Amino acid sequence: MDNNSNNKWKNDHDNKFQVDSDVVKTYFNKTQSLVFTDESAKKEESAIMPHISLTSNSNVLDLGCGDGRWAKVLFDRFNIQKFVGVDFSDKFISTAKNTIKDPRADFICRPAEEYLSGTKFDLILVIGLITYMNDQQIITLAENCKKMLAPGGKLI
Repeated sequence: MDNNSNNKWKNDHDNKFQVDSDVVKTYFNKTQSLVFTDESAKKEESAIMPHISLTSNSNVLDLGCGDGRWAKVLFDRFNIQKFVGVDFSDKFISTAKNTIKDPRADFICRPAEEYLSGTKFDLILVIGLITYMNDQQIITLAENCKKMLAPGGKLI
């Protein structure tokens, strides 16, 4: 790599680097795989599950849901009322819809920061997502999460 000003990856002295959402979407649509192994997923679950307590009235939102992995995990452990998964990869959403057949689950193809619902969620998951987002997208996402989080709810 050279050191010219067009090389944003190496020389972001003006803080103008921006994650290219189209590049990220193309990667996930093409690979249809998460960046980590099943072993890593189990480690992630063991770290996160102690912080989750849900009832049969609970609504869960998973922003950046990928292939719906967390829907399966939560449906296996809790009798939740509703699960909404949002991801901008149409391939991931298609996989989630074909894998998770539970009528309480809804999967929506949309950028996470653009999702805003009148539903109040007891748990909002934003796991492994913000690394693929630009600052303004993260700010919008956080503002929307604040609006959608039920009183006493958790954002993980």
